[in-house]
Amino acid sequence: NVGSDAANIETRAVETATGWKVNGRKLYISLGPVCELGVVFVQTQRKSGERGVSCLLFERVMAGFSSSTIPKMGMLSCPLGELLFEDVEVPAENLIGAEGKGFSLAKKYLNIGRCVVAFSALGIAEAAYEAAVKYAGERVQFGRPIGGFQLVQQMIADMMTLVETSRLLCYRAADALDRSAPDSQMLCSMAKRYATDAVLRVAEMSMQVHGGAGYTALFPVERYYRDARHLSIAEGTNQIQSLLMAQSVLGISALK
Repeated sequence: NVGSDAANIETRAVETATGWKVNGRKLYISLGPVCELGVVFVQTQRKSGERGVSCLLFERVMAGFSSSTIPKMGMLSCPLGELLFEDVEVPAENLIGAEGKGFSLAKKYLNIGRCVVAFSALGIAEAAYEAAVKYAGERVQFGRPIGGFQLVQQMIADMMTLVETSRLLCYRAADALDRSAPDSQMLCSMAKRYATDAVLRVAEMSMQVHGGAGYTALFPVERYYRDARHLSIAEGTNQIQSLLMAQSVLGISALK
């Protein structure tokens, strides 16, 4: 419920004789309505910020846990949900890592998540580009395929460039993660920001190449646009990625 202000998590866990009692709710959780297992980040030390965040493993069958589905515009194969914890008893052995070290754990895996989101954007951009190329070669207007018109070719060239630059940034970020390179966080933020902005432009141009047909459900490009729209928000908004990138070279945080 705190969005980008992740250190101020509202869900609380109080230590008990056998583990932890969790209370709170989590919003906009991918696969939340269908998951059997999950990890939840909670505050175990009140008003301690990131130093009070811990990570717990929970199960759907635990008493006091419930979830509901949140309707959304795209990525319909991946349901989005709200999770509710009402006096959920979590065993002590379900603590992941050390108490109070959950935030550093989350930041580590956020880099991986941002890289995954970037590759997701790349995949959608490729599909939208390929659909535009196919349609431009088949759709005939004024006696010839629309791919022969200069302004359509301009959009195809722009899409090609956006797809290939996204690919290079994604590969570079993935390589940095594999090597545990010191600039991996910056490169993951860069790839995520660029690729998720680029896919929206590619999907929009693909719809434009398709004309009125692109706005209908008869062709897949309208779905590509809907599926792509949330990627610039997921795993940290692109505005947050900009701040992280600038901080990596300036050494000055805009968030503190």
